[in-house]
Amino acid sequence: RARRMMVDPSFAFVAAVWLTPFLLEVAMPLPEPVLSTPEQILQYVFAWPPIVFGLVGIAVVWVTHRGGKCQNLTKSEKMLANWYLVNGCFFMSAMDFSAGTLQAWPGMWQRYIQLDNRYGKPWEGDGVTVTITGIQEILIQAPTALFVYYAMYRGHDWRLAVEMVFNLASSFGTWYFYLAEALRGFPNTDGERAFQPSFQSIYRFWIGTNFFCFLWFSIGCWNIARTMTDIARLASSSSASSSIKQD
Repeated sequence: RARRMMVDPSFAFVAAVWLTPFLLEVAMPLPEPVLSTPEQILQYVFAWPPIVFGLVGIAVVWVTHRGGKCQNLTKSEKMLANWYLVNGCFFMSAMDFSAGTLQAWPGMWQRYIQLDNRYGKPWEGDGVTVTITGIQEILIQAPTALFVYYAMYRGHDWRLAVEMVFNLASSFGTWYFYLAEALRGFPNTDGERAFQPSFQSIYRFWIGTNFFCFLWFSIGCWNIARTMTDIARLASSSSASSSIKQD
């Protein structure tokens, strides 16, 4: 199981994001290096956000799979379940909320500010947008994502309602997070140099701002449409069953 999880796209994505600050130390160094000494590296590796929320993820996996009561999911369903799992125990919690909003992950939170200056002023002006997004992620998106993972493997019908909540929050949150910056001409994400070819403009504007926002927004919208279809199919099936019983 562990080997299969490591080759899953969601877990490979987590590994790539976790390693990115080390690569940026060379490609786009900060004025004050944050991963250049053994002490700084240990602070990064053993920071509480990835450890605490990683343990939460492990606990959810254990509770979900104990007792051999899980459904036999298809390959695509397993990939979808893993996407929800890593959102709940890493991206929404350890990353965006802890590193971004709380600035509690040394070596990572500095990169959040470098990527989007709004993270450097979480309670001032346009920085409030990222704070609201982070609070929404930890209170709504992270827990619902973990519930969806559990419900998918356990075959609970309530999964569709919770899945809809997660994806609506994810899409809407990404929309106002991105739009608040776009309407002002991307002043915090290197928008003025978007068409000047450089590693910084590609990383900050095209990848960090546009690609990642589009990724979460598009996946969220796709899952909303799929969930609506599943709910309609379930309602139709239930209605047909009731008609047969009445006859």
